[in-house]
Amino acid sequence: MREIYTDWDTEHPEANVTEIQVLNHEWDRRLAEGVEEVLGAEARQQVMAGIEEITVESSDAHYREWIRGAMEQLNSLTCDPEQQYRIMSCCAHVFPEERIERLRAIYEQRLDIDDVLREMYQDHAWYEKPVRKGNTLHMVKVPYDPEGYTNGATAVERRRAYCHCGFVRPYLDEFPAKLSPTFCWCGSGWYRRLWEGILGQPIKVDHVATLLKGNDQCILVVTLPLALEGELSPES
Repeated sequence: MREIYTDWDTEHPEANVTEIQVLNHEWDRRLAEGVEEVLGAEARQQVMAGIEEITVESSDAHYREWIRGAMEQLNSLTCDPEQQYRIMSCCAHVFPEERIERLRAIYEQRLDIDDVLREMYQDHAWYEKPVRKGNTLHMVKVPYDPEGYTNGATAVERRRAYCHCGFVRPYLDEFPAKLSPTFCWCGSGWYRRLWEGILGQPIKVDHVATLLKGNDQCILVVTLPLALEGELSPES
């Protein structure tokens, strides 16, 4: 969120005019489109039932509970991880295109995945440190709040400090969590957009561990296209 002070009068503050701009990610629209693309229009209606009751004035708790119900509907329609991945990964926050372009340029110049990884290692704020094993990249997500994660007095405090998602954190107080782990395929879309943007080819992201499954960390594996095998140098 940001504020723009379009009319600022320090002597007459009642006359001030402030514009507030808030990012609208349209998460539910992306979910609806993904469900229809993979499972069809009837499935879209089932998963999205009740979304018309969610407005900009709805509470976070109301929206989270609708999402929880939508995940239950989705699970009733498909337990196929591939289909769930295709649907939910489209809901993720959009990775900045300028960062993708910079890494794509490095890859196109050198056709070496390891050169891209070395560039990522220089920027701890934006990228984990993927470890390449053949044509797979293994990543452990860094905590959202590293200090809180390190100093958390309880497992619940550490889980809340670890998780990056405001939709998930409120459900981490107990296990099994009320929110289905299916939701975590949403986070895989961050990496899907990044690596498909770099390579110009489809990739696959798998969850080895997630907090909603009861794990202490979120661990992901990105499988690179087999067509790139000839470009991969031996593992270091």
